[in-house]
Formats: sequence, C-alpha cells, structure tokens
Amino acid sequence: MYEKELITKMLRLDNKEIKITKKIYDKLKISIIDTLGVSLLGKKNLLYIKFYDFYNKNPQNSLFSTSFIWGSKRKVSAIDATFLNTFAGHIEDFDNILYPTFGHPSVMLNPAMFSLYEYKESDGKRFLDALLIGIESMSYFGILFGEGLRNKKLHPTPIIGSLGVIASLGNYLDFSLEEYISGFNLVGTSFSGFQSSFGSELKSFQVASSASTALKAALYTHEGIYNSINYRFIDNLDLLSNSKGEKDELIHMLTHSNSWILEDEDFLYKKFPCCGYFQHVMEGVYGVYNNSGNSISAIKKISLILPEYIGEANKFELPANTEEAKFSLKFNLALYLIYEDNYLGNFNYLSLKDEKVLNLMNQIDIEYKKNDLCVLENDIFGYVELHYYNDNVQIKNISLAKETNYSIESMIEEKFYHCASNILNYKEIQNILYLVKDFENTNSEDWKKIQNDIFKK
Repeated sequence: MYEKELITKMLRLDNKEIKITKKIYDKLKISIIDTLGVSLLGKKNLLYIKFYDFYNKNPQNSLFSTSFIWGSKRKVSAIDATFLNTFAGHIEDFDNILYPTFGHPSVMLNPAMFSLYEYKESDGKRFLDALLIGIESMSYFGILFGEGLRNKKLHPTPIIGSLGVIASLGNYLDFSLEEYISGFNLVGTSFSGFQSSFGSELKSFQVASSASTALKAALYTHEGIYNSINYRFIDNLDLLSNSKGEKDELIHMLTHSNSWILEDEDFLYKKFPCCGYFQHVMEGVYGVYNNSGNSISAIKKISLILPEYIGEANKFELPANTEEAKFSLKFNLALYLIYEDNYLGNFNYLSLKDEKVLNLMNQIDIEYKKNDLCVLENDIFGYVELHYYNDNVQIKNISLAKETNYSIESMIEEKFYHCASNILNYKEIQNILYLVKDFENTNSEDWKKIQNDIFKK
C-alpha cells in the first residue's frame, strides 16, 4: 500500500538518524522570528482587535488557559491561542512562503507549535525538530497535490498546512504511524481553502481556522479519542486536486534521500505585504529601472509577460481597499517604483487614490502566457520591457533566483524591528531575538518567562 510507505518515509519514521545541520536550524529560527514579527504587526488590524475583544469579554476557565496570545499577557486555550496568533500572522500577508509547500508554512506551524509548547513543556531543540518535520511534510504534500489544488482555485496553505500541523505536533507528541494517520484523517474531514477569499480578511480566517482545527485534531488523537487506520484524507486530497501526482516517484525520492528539503530550499521572506510572486516581478522591474538612470516621469510604458498563475493571483486591476491591494500587481509595482524604500509607509488607503500611483498603473500592460511557455530553466519566469519617452527600450528576464546581495538574518531582524516596534521597545526586541537565536539551548520555561517579562497588557 503506497500510502503507508509514503507517510512512513515523509515523516522519517523509518529513518530518524538523518542529520539536522546548523544551516537548517538557523533557517528554522529565522522563520520563527519572521512569524513572531508579522503576528505582532497584525495585532493592530481591526478585525483581529474584534476577535481579541471577544475573548476579553468571554473569559475562559483558568484551567484551560494555558497558552499566550502573542503581544499580551493574556492566556487562552491552546486552540484559541493558535487561532488568534495565526490570524494576526497572516492578516497582513507579510509572512514567508516556501515554494514546495505551495503556501505559507511558518504561519501555519509556528503558532500551533508554540501553543502546544506552552501546554506540554519541552526544550527548544525538540520544538525545532518537530517544526522541521511539519515543513518537510507540507513540502511533500505540496509536491503531490499543490499544483492540482491551485488549478482548482483552492488555496493550498490551509489544506496542506493542516496536515503539516499534524506532522509537527505528532512528532512533538511522539505519535505512532497509526496516530499520525488518525490525525490526518480528522483534519481531512474539514479541508477548506478557496482562492475566492484572496483580497479579503476571509483568507486569514481560513488559515487560522485550519491551524486551530489541526491542533484540536492532534490533541484528540493524543488522548485516544479517535483512531483510524484508513487513508481517507489521501482520497480527499485526490478528489480536491484531481491529482495526477507521481506518488511512486516521490516514494523513490524519499527512499534514496538522506537530506532535508530545507537543505536546498529557502523561505521567501516578504519585503512587501502582497502575493509572494509579485515580489519577484517588483524587484525585477525595479532593477531594470534603477539601472537605467531615468526618472519615473521618463517611463512611457511597462510591458510584462508572465505565467498564468501570476494572473490568477492578480485579482484586482483597481483595488478598492488595502486587502484587495495585496492582490493587485499593478498597484504594488507602481507604488514600489514611485516610493522605493518608503513603499511600506505608503501602503495604505491614501495611496489607492494617489494620482502618481494611478497614472503609473495605467502605463503597465501585462500579458499572461501558459505556464510551460513562460517558465524556463534557470528560474526564469517572465519578461519585462521598459519603454521610455526618449524611445529607449530595456528588455530583461524576470527570475525566481535567490538573492545573494544581502543577509537574510539581517533583513529579518530589521523586518522584526519594523513589525514589533508598535508594541515593544528596543531592549525588549533584543531580548526576543536573543532567545530565538539560541532557541535550541532554551526550554518552554524560558519562552514563557520572556512573555511574562515583556508583555504587560
């Protein structure tokens, strides 16, 4: 039965001796910093505030209030903390992505893991090892089903991510194969995620609901409430994605692999609160423009050729609010070209009516081609032509290639300062960064202490 072999190898149940390198631990810790930062930023979102106020008005029995709402001394159940922290972490669409997962692994996994970490105490290395299993599982499920889900207009993050949560929590709780399968089957009954939610707060609600449901399923399984050894969740994924995934090839790859996906793959850390694919386009076009020596006023037209899947994310030609703006390529590109380093400070409702932004948006033409005609080797996935009023034309490929001209760690620390400064002072930010950087040498008590010390409200 391929399902049993696939799950066994995906979760490394038959090969627990694969070395986890310092490089991988560092990537995991940086991803935690990113998740904490964007979650603290999300606390100022009005819908998040309404959810938070709901829990303030409806206090829980203290026996079940085990886990922190980030940025607050308030504790709620592990399930509710997972929902609130995940919602805050995804509401700005500023959290990282990992391409093999077809979505946002860190914001799905970290809030659930921390909620359990505070509920069932352990040490930081145990936490990181479990987090890695969740990311690996999301990646392999993504390889099998991600493209099919995306093609069916579904959102892979809450669907594949719920399985990743089970994988991480199951590892942390020492699940047997049968317990993993039971947990997968439980979340498989409520797979949900629709691209129709893109450009609205429902996108974050779907992600947060899936993460908290997965934590609940893991706890039900851990307590022996539900047991099932069939593979109905795989049937559900096949049905949702119309998958033609090469399962035999994936099993072969896993059988002969003595490394982790994170050894070669990197998270894409967002510099802009918008679709991750937009970031490559924006930086690609900006690079061409910046090297030209011309001013914005010299641009006559920007012509882009991009794959169809970018078009599926580019849902709003003229966004009506900042939620829709996150899924408007023309808006984000125009805003970045005009304001450059001040992009984030100008990503607001006022810019939706900014004449400079609107005029440049009108000068952007986008043509979408079939994915296999546009996506080429060497990570090339599109083309840009910049036409100037002096009749000069610049043409360049747009690439998914990893950037090497800056330190990821430095970038994420700077981003963390930006995100957390509305809640924390410089010393408090430094204390959190210090703890996470040394996370494998800390434990649950260290994590809870820093929250008690820093968050006063």
